[in-house]
Amino acid sequence: MVGRSLRKGVGMARFFVSPGDICGNTIQITGDDAAHIARVLRMRVGEMLTVCDGNLTDYLCSISAIHKDCVTVSVQEKMQNMCEPPVQITLYQGMPKGAKMDYIVQKCVEVGVCRIVPMQTEFVVSKGEVKEERLNRIALEAAKQSGRGTVPLVTKTMPFDQAVIAAAKAELAVFPYECEKRNSLKAILRGKMPKTVSIMIGPEGGFSANEVEQAKSCGLHVVTLGGRILRTETAGLVAAGNVLYELESEA
Repeated sequence: MVGRSLRKGVGMARFFVSPGDICGNTIQITGDDAAHIARVLRMRVGEMLTVCDGNLTDYLCSISAIHKDCVTVSVQEKMQNMCEPPVQITLYQGMPKGAKMDYIVQKCVEVGVCRIVPMQTEFVVSKGEVKEERLNRIALEAAKQSGRGTVPLVTKTMPFDQAVIAAAKAELAVFPYECEKRNSLKAILRGKMPKTVSIMIGPEGGFSANEVEQAKSCGLHVVTLGGRILRTETAGLVAAGNVLYELESEA
């Protein structure tokens, strides 16, 4: 039976596996995670860890065998993961300079964002390509650390005109903009319980006037996040945190 409590797994090493790695009460952990268990954590047979199937089920397990490229664990208890938010947030993030995207992915996964879409906008100054594999590794590690029941996906970079159309398909789509002074995010959320939310964040240079008009024409809510101008690596985190605070408190 799937239990309601996750507390027994708190503080334990946590790993994600695919459903094909689970056979009855036996789970195989392979690849880098197996090496990490054996060589970095130096865990031994009999020690406990938590395994998640990436589909909201956690398994409290004991190690039964450690090999060079595979760790076998035995399921002691099966539990429903209770850490996922009641709303699926997709962050459309204008590409920032340097390593800021690493920080954005890590922190937004920790706070509860479900998908991150790097976005090419008019004022993007970053010339580097998005390293999807690296960013998805960061998302995986952040999901482990924060006890997530799924691993959020970082997608390929999307041009703004495609991103704004995709964002508009969510039940609620918001467009934080530093020149908006009256329409607050809190006011837009009041009385609503959407299951999907899109948040569009501009790069260091913000959004162009044309992009703002495109967002409005697609039905996005142009909002202010408050009286202070936030950095691009801060804005998405603040917006997602505010959405989750409002909607989780109502759930």
